Amino acid sequence: MAAYLWCMNRILISLLFFLLVFQLPQTNAQNKGIQISILTCAPGKDIYSIYGHNAIRILNPDAGTDLVYNYGTFDFKTKGFIVKFMRGKLPYVLDVADYGRFLAEYDYFERSVTEQVLSLDSVQTQKIISYLDNNMLPENRTYKYDFFMDNCATRLRDIIEKNVTSCTWSETQSTEKSFRDIIKEYQKNMPWTDFGIDLIIGAPADRLATYREKTFIPDYLAVAIQDAKCASTQGQKLEASQQKILNFVNASGSINFLLTPYFLFGLLFLLEIIFFLTFGSQKQVCL
Repeated sequence: MAAYLWCMNRILISLLFFLLVFQLPQTNAQNKGIQISILTCAPGKDIYSIYGHNAIRILNPDAGTDLVYNYGTFDFKTKGFIVKFMRGKLPYVLDVADYGRFLAEYDYFERSVTEQVLSLDSVQTQKIISYLDNNMLPENRTYKYDFFMDNCATRLRDIIEKNVTSCTWSETQSTEKSFRDIIKEYQKNMPWTDFGIDLIIGAPADRLATYREKTFIPDYLAVAIQDAKCASTQGQKLEASQQKILNFVNASGSINFLLTPYFLFGLLFLLEIIFFLTFGSQKQVCL
C-alpha cells in the first residue's frame, strides 16, 4: 500500500511539473499578442474634467476583447461632491468598459484622445493584467482619491513602476513648478473655479513638485511615458508608438475681466475705501 501511494505521488508530481513547463510558454505566447497602452484624454469643460484624464487599454485580439480600465469613476450623488472634489477627497472606483463605449463618450464631448502603446515583454504584460484583475476585486476597487498624490494618472504611473521595474523616468527639460503652478495652467479659463481652488488647497500646494510628482496631471504623465527609458533593453523607450485616436480643436474662450473675482473683489474694496473716506471721518452730533 505504501509503495502504491509513493508511486501515485511521483506520478502526480511529474504531471504537475509537465503542466507547469508547458503552460508557461503557452501563457507567454498568448501574451505576445496582447497590447497595453495608456490613453490620455484632453481636458473637458466641467470642473471634474478640466485637468484631463488617463486610462489603460488592454487589447487582446486572440481573445476578442478590447477593454479600458478606468480609475476615474465616481458617484455624482456623493454628499458634498463639489467640495470633496475641489479638496481632492472624493471616493473613486476602478471601472472597466469596452474600448468602443469608452471612446464614444469622448467623441460625443469632442475631447481628443491620444494612445501610447507600451513596449513590454510577455512577463511584464501578464504582471500588469494580473495587477488590474486584483484591483478589480470588490474589496480593492474603491480607493481614497487624493488630488495630488492618488488619482487616475498616478495610479497608472504606479502600475508601470511596480510591474516594469527596469524603466525609469528621465526629465528632458528641467522646469521648477509648484503644484499650484501646474493646476493653474488648466484653470485659466475658469476664474471663479481658480479662485475657489486657490482658497481650498492652501499653502501645501506651493511646494515645488518633483518630476515624478508632476505626473498627477494626465498630460504630464503622457510626457513622462514618452521620455521614459528601460534599462533592461539597453535604453529602449517605454513608449513603442503614439497615435491620435480622436482629434478636436479645443476652443479657448475669452474671459471677461469684469466678471472675474479679482475685479469684483477689487471693486468692492475700492468702494469700501471711498465709503470710509466719505463718511467715516464725519463726526456724529447729538441734539
